[in-house]
Amino acid sequence: MKRPRSFTGSYTAIVTPFRRGAEELYLGVMPQSWIDRYGDAGWLNRRGEGKGNLTAIEQAAQLVALAHAQRLTVSITLNAPAYTAAQLPEIVELVGQLAEIGVDGLIITDPGLMLTLRAAGSRLAVKASSVAALCVAGSPAPSGGASRDLKIL
Repeated sequence: MKRPRSFTGSYTAIVTPFRRGAEELYLGVMPQSWIDRYGDAGWLNRRGEGKGNLTAIEQAAQLVALAHAQRLTVSITLNAPAYTAAQLPEIVELVGQLAEIGVDGLIITDPGLMLTLRAAGSRLAVKASSVAALCVAGSPAPSGGASRDLKIL
């Protein structure tokens, strides 16, 4: 029987899911530098600014270590509907930092971000968010046009 997953982003709320048998944790990370630069105009995930997001890589590193000690996987949500072309390099850098601390995967909505991360060499597992809206060929594309190259019919 599969154990439940936990959807959390606060450090204090993470201990309970471990104790209740979660097998996977997924959480939001929005570094303070991102908040300072974009505020409410540019969320990294669907929670928005300050709503259950960790604001430091160090917090995420502690949670990843705790999860891995319990043999749990950790995925980070990057499930805002779309990102601007200017935001993509910052997200690629963030994903690199997340990989370095041992994050297991990403949950992504924007197909343009998926392609950008693949082109940048990210090896993290990627799951399409349940809110993902894939663009068909010829439709307007999020993330500076990268998703027009993703042909899903």
